[in-house]
Amino acid sequence: MTPPHIELRNVIRITINTVGRPGRRLFLLQAADAVETVTLKMEKEQARVMAQKSLEILENIDKEFADIRQQASSETPPQPADRQVHPPHDPLFAVGQIGIGYDPQTDRVVLAIQELVQAESESSATPATAQFWITRSQLQHLSRHTLQVVGHGRPICPLCGRPIDADGHFCPPSNGHAKKFVQ
Repeated sequence: MTPPHIELRNVIRITINTVGRPGRRLFLLQAADAVETVTLKMEKEQARVMAQKSLEILENIDKEFADIRQQASSETPPQPADRQVHPPHDPLFAVGQIGIGYDPQTDRVVLAIQELVQAESESSATPATAQFWITRSQLQHLSRHTLQVVGHGRPICPLCGRPIDADGHFCPPSNGHAKKFVQ
């Protein structure tokens, strides 16, 4: 069976948000055009890195294509309801790799996403893919919103880099001492 390939060329809504409570949150990337809504599962760290790299790429695009820059700044930011994840919440697949490209002819950015393939099935499985074509303004709003969503999670332990739960955190670098870090 051929894995699905989804391509949304005129995305009208794109967001990364969560469902569930901190510590059990599920990060979802959702894009929609006039006909279809696509929901993909991603990891918190993938969301953070994608947002940070996207902002860097946008800076580079602005420098290289300064004559096009004025068009993107005229778009209105998405409304709060457009930043939420809407049904369907069931992800089509889990995100493995994310690529970002830019087409100066259309002044669109493409998020090229490939499905995460489990190690035991890598040799025979062809991953599903998705491409979401968005404006630079949409990518900028998505990136900033994503960094806010990621920042609302559990605090990170300064010693081991693991999340600190509300009831405390046993930190392995403390060499087995009963010291717990509570935020």
